[in-house]
Amino acid sequence: MDFSDSGKTSNEPQPESLSSVGNCLYGKRRLNAGSIVLNVILVIIGFLIVCEIIFNSMYTGLYVVHGSMTPTLTGAPSVNEAGGDYIYINERATPAYGDIVVVFDQKKNTNIIKRVVAFGGDSVKIVEGKLFLKKSGQAEFLQVDESYVSPLYNVEGVNVNALYYNYPADGSGEHVVAANSYFLLGDNRNDSSDSRDSDNGENGDYHKKFLVGVVPWWSVKFKHVSTAWHTFFNFTLRGKSAIITEEL
Repeated sequence: MDFSDSGKTSNEPQPESLSSVGNCLYGKRRLNAGSIVLNVILVIIGFLIVCEIIFNSMYTGLYVVHGSMTPTLTGAPSVNEAGGDYIYINERATPAYGDIVVVFDQKKNTNIIKRVVAFGGDSVKIVEGKLFLKKSGQAEFLQVDESYVSPLYNVEGVNVNALYYNYPADGSGEHVVAANSYFLLGDNRNDSSDSRDSDNGENGDYHKKFLVGVVPWWSVKFKHVSTAWHTFFNFTLRGKSAIITEEL
């Protein structure tokens, strides 16, 4: 018996060949892989945007002007000139001993950047350029290790503030910091208008209500990265950012 279709063509759908099925699945795999890559890229972009929003809510960028924090920070000759460091401040942080802070100077009507060396109730004195601190409640003065101060910027008889090589000026006695205030010094001791200047703040001290923000350690350590980044993109840090100036 002949079971052939005698040359007739069947109307039933014929199964695809294995090669065509493989190509179809391969195409789907390629499409899925592309979608995965795209989704990963979108997730990364979204993550970076969220991080940027969080970072900007915590930190404010600032441009350092003038040289009172040399050699720790490099200041530009003026607000409109290049050459200064770009760093960040945390406006919600509370400073500790040795922290760099930004405060508003009422008499100069500008922000200044200095280092906190003493708090309200502490006593300070500078003898031949060396800083001594007696914390509130302590009986004796101890010399403060100031490795951030270069001898090149702490020399008797140099520049406008050489008279502050000893503080108080005659090298004797001590200065008691006012309550709720900071005693601030620039790292460039020969060229910094700070708490040694009786014309600043209240009796030379700066009340904590004028604190603008604290510079985190990582901002100083990695200042070259942030400075290069902002310089490359020519960002302008006006507006939300603090433009730091220090007049002698």
